[in-house]
Amino acid sequence: MKKVYLMLGILLMLSSLLFAQPCLQNEIKISTQTQMDALRGCNYIQGNVEITGSVSSLKSLSTVTSITGDLIISDNDIQNLWGLENLSYVTGSLIIRSNQKLTSLSYLYNLKNIGEALIIENNNNLTDLKGLEQLQFRSNEQDLYIYANNNLVSLRGLNGITNIDDLKVHDNYALVDFSGLENVTSVNFMEVERNFLLRDFNGLQNVKSANSISIEKNKFLKNFNGLNNLERINGWFYVDNNNNLLNFEGLGSLKQIKSSFQVKNNNRLKSFHGLDQLQSIRKNLSINSNNELRNLRGLSSLEVISGELNIYSNGLLNNISALTKLTSIDGDLIISDNAALKSLSGIDNINYTGIDRLEITSCYNLNACQVNSICNYISNRSNFDISRNAYDCNTSGLVLSNCARNPLTPPNQLDIAQINQADYQIGIQNYNDWLKVEVVRLKRPDSTNPLNYHLVHQNGVVSEQGQIQNEVSINLANKENDLYYLFIQDDLGFFFVEKFLKQD
Repeated sequence: MKKVYLMLGILLMLSSLLFAQPCLQNEIKISTQTQMDALRGCNYIQGNVEITGSVSSLKSLSTVTSITGDLIISDNDIQNLWGLENLSYVTGSLIIRSNQKLTSLSYLYNLKNIGEALIIENNNNLTDLKGLEQLQFRSNEQDLYIYANNNLVSLRGLNGITNIDDLKVHDNYALVDFSGLENVTSVNFMEVERNFLLRDFNGLQNVKSANSISIEKNKFLKNFNGLNNLERINGWFYVDNNNNLLNFEGLGSLKQIKSSFQVKNNNRLKSFHGLDQLQSIRKNLSINSNNELRNLRGLSSLEVISGELNIYSNGLLNNISALTKLTSIDGDLIISDNAALKSLSGIDNINYTGIDRLEITSCYNLNACQVNSICNYISNRSNFDISRNAYDCNTSGLVLSNCARNPLTPPNQLDIAQINQADYQIGIQNYNDWLKVEVVRLKRPDSTNPLNYHLVHQNGVVSEQGQIQNEVSINLANKENDLYYLFIQDDLGFFFVEKFLKQD
């Protein structure tokens, strides 16, 4: 009798091993119900499976528990996924695409793991993702793509997911927020584009970091509420062409962007309100073509831009005073084509040595450019274009003239004459055809740093420039008889100015 039991045990073991063998070991495309029904009784499938065409039912797959490869369900007439209720693992991607009668994913209630990506695309009768509650992404390498599902209202059903590599949500016209992703804490790359009714980011409140974010062409997006705990973006942040975006409310925890921050073509954007904790941008800040942007309120904590600062074509921008804490950039400084801008007050504290190229152009109402950063730069560098602004900012010479006579922010809030009297004794002798300039250093007699000088005609044109170590002679023989200003600046940015008349 024991031998009989032993034989029965062996037979049962062999039977289980036999049934555990994959019923398919190669990629297969199933396009008819007959082909589908031939899979009845399979436990697992090894290889990619694509189900497409005239398949109307998946019931023949009811015993399948795993697929080693991709599962693609596309262009079918199925209304639900009855037949996949025992599927627990897909090692590749699960792609559900262009099933126009599909209304529910509820039969995926045992699906626990996907090895690569979950792609839900162009299923126009799908309203939510309920049925995927047990699905988890086991690492940071799985992607979630939600594309062009016209009646998808929410992402409810994805509450088991905590980490996402690429999150791409495009062209879902009825989607209003990100409800369903409340347990997600990190995203590598987030791309949100052309979701017509999307109003905010509620559902993503536990995301603390992302590598890069692109938000583009979401017509009714008003703010960033829902991203309240996002502390850093480890790459770039692009906000482009969101026609009803008013501000950046919801990003109150964001302190750092580790690459470029680009804000453009957001036609109703009024300010940067909501970014009050942002301290550094590790590459470029570009603000352009935001038609109703009036100020940069919200950027008052920004201290460092490790790239260029580019502000252009913002027609109603009338001041940039929120940038007063900005002390460092490392690239070009471009302020151009901002028709309502009247003053550069706000960029006073930028260290001019970090500016590669300066362009202040086509700001037709800009009449106050004499802030320290600009004065210091044009006194010490030559790579600049200052033109097509209002009169006092129309040439570098006029700006220099105002820097000495009427600076917007005098160095250390002290009188310039007092500073120079304390530091230098400067003697100027006018011999009509030439000027002799002598410098005696009172506080730093051993300094070898030269002083820079600019000879400026009263019309604002720089006639001559150079450096002075101890003395210099400036030839006036070829200069017109007229009024001139001589500007002298030391290495700390302090000015001395002398007015004189050249005449025969």
